[in-house]
Amino acid sequence: LVLMKGHLRAANELTDLGEFEKAAPHMGHPAEESYEPIVPFLEANNIPGFLTALQDLNTAFLAFQAAPTNGDAEAAYDTAYISAIAAIDGAFNALDESLKTSSDFILPLIDQVLAVTDFEYNNAIADGVFVEEVEYQDSYGFIREAELLYETVKDQIAPDAQTAIETAFDALEAILPTVTLPDAPIALAPALTELVEEIDNAVTYVGEGLIEGNLVSSATLIETEQTPITV
Repeated sequence: LVLMKGHLRAANELTDLGEFEKAAPHMGHPAEESYEPIVPFLEANNIPGFLTALQDLNTAFLAFQAAPTNGDAEAAYDTAYISAIAAIDGAFNALDESLKTSSDFILPLIDQVLAVTDFEYNNAIADGVFVEEVEYQDSYGFIREAELLYETVKDQIAPDAQTAIETAFDALEAILPTVTLPDAPIALAPALTELVEEIDNAVTYVGEGLIEGNLVSSATLIETEQTPITV
C-alpha cells in the first residue's frame, strides 16, 4: 500500500509538470504489479478490493495525456487520482487500530519501504551517473511516503531515536530533493544505503507477533518492482 502511494506520488507530480511519458510507468505500477501481492492481505483482513479505482485512474490519466489542454480531462484525472489515494488509504485504515497506530508495526513497515528505496536507488546509478530515471523517481516517492508514516508514530519513540531517524530522513530528502532527475547524483548509492541503515539501526523491534501476516517480505516487494510496466 505504501509503495503504491509512492508510485502515485511520483506519477502525479510528474503529471503536474506535464511529463506524461515519465509519469506513465509509475501510474501503471500499482494496478499492474503492486496490487496482486496484497490480495491475500486484503482477503485475510476482510478489506474490500480497490483494483477498479486504480484502473480508473489509469484510464483517466491516459485520457488526460491524450488531451493535456482539455479541462474536463484534467478534472477527471484529478478526481480519479483523489479516489485512488482514498481507496489505498481506506485499505490501510481498515487495519486493526492496534496495528496502524503502533510503532511496533509502523517502524518495521518503514524499514521495508526503505529497503525497496535502497534497491531502487542502487539501480538508478552506475559508474557515478544516472542510468535509470524511473528508479530515481521511485525512490523519491517511497522516501516521502515512509516519512509520512514515521510522523504518525514518532511520539512513541525515544528522543534519541527520533533524532537519529529524522536526521537520516532529512539527508535522504536532500539526496532526492525533487521528482525530476538532477543533472548528476547528489550522492552515490552507498551514501543512501548508509542512511537507510542508520534508520534501521534506530528502530527497535518489539512485539513481532503483531505484524505476522500483515507485512509482505522485502524480497517480494523488490521482486514486484523489477517487472517493466507498459501503459
